[in-house]
Amino acid sequence: MSLPSLPKRPRAESLKVEDLISAAEEGRLRVPEFQRPLRWSSKNVVELFDSIVRGFPIGSLLLWSKELPAGVQRFGPVEVQAPAQREGLLLVDGQQRVTALIAALRHPTKNPCGGVHSVWVNLRDYSFEVMRTAPTGLAWLPLNVICDRRNLDQWSRRSRRDERRSSSAGVRS
Repeated sequence: MSLPSLPKRPRAESLKVEDLISAAEEGRLRVPEFQRPLRWSSKNVVELFDSIVRGFPIGSLLLWSKELPAGVQRFGPVEVQAPAQREGLLLVDGQQRVTALIAALRHPTKNPCGGVHSVWVNLRDYSFEVMRTAPTGLAWLPLNVICDRRNLDQWSRRSRRDERRSSSAGVRS
């Protein structure tokens, strides 16, 4: 009697954060319905980004390659209209981490505030914080701006303009 075998042998590969985000935005990466609901707090999300910046390992992911039907996939506040996929990827382990990455880096709100994934980075000391209200000045940058050059340029111009206004208002007083 022979033991059953897998149709495809498992393999290990390294993925960049950009690759995960692209797979999610294209609808190739999905969270299976059998996964438990999201449980991470804003503290967990901030600690994930802090670990990444410090170069700490953030663990491995377990992805299952299979055919997937069209559907809607949510990663926190990010909603993806996912087309059918011949070789989609189901996220079997790592949902909290991947959702935190995608939700913070692709948050749909211009200046995200108030939610678990509303993460900003302080450019002076590289600390992270979930903001309740949008900070002013150049020190704080919302993470959803980092991966989009056009948004980053707009944010930079707007922040410099706001900084000049606030400093010139202080001179007149």
